Formats: sequence, C-alpha cells, structure tokens
Amino acid sequence: MGIVSNQGGSGTTYNVDLNEDALSFISKEGRTQLRLYFSLDDNDDQGADFAGFYSANNNNAARHPRLVVTYQE
Repeated sequence: MGIVSNQGGSGTTYNVDLNEDALSFISKEGRTQLRLYFSLDDNDDQGADFAGFYSANNNNAARHPRLVVTYQE
C-alpha cells in the first residue's frame, strides 16, 4: 500500500511511497499492476470528485503518462 502525497491539479506529478508490504508484491520478472482508490467517497460539496490521467495514445506527447521509479535502500 502507498499513499498519494499530492492531491493534484493540471500537470501535476503524483508521488507514491510504497511501504514494505507493497514491495513484496512487485514482480521482478514480469508486470505489476498498480491501482488507485479514494479513501473517502467524496467531500459532500455536491461537485464531481475524480482524478484524471491521460492515455499514452494521446496526440500530445507532453501529456503521456510517465512512471519514474526511484529505488532507495
């Protein structure tokens, strides 16, 4: 499990620090799927609550998602 440390905005980079339990699920030989969910259903302001991500198929290369992995011992 990890927690998204930035709540976003246009052009935002989201950072997730994975805890020790989550690291045991990372495949060293294949693919690993990461899923996001909200800890609260919404903030009751009657407005839409969502996080949006562009696809790698987007015509604007600047909007392609990037995964940056930093390993620390």
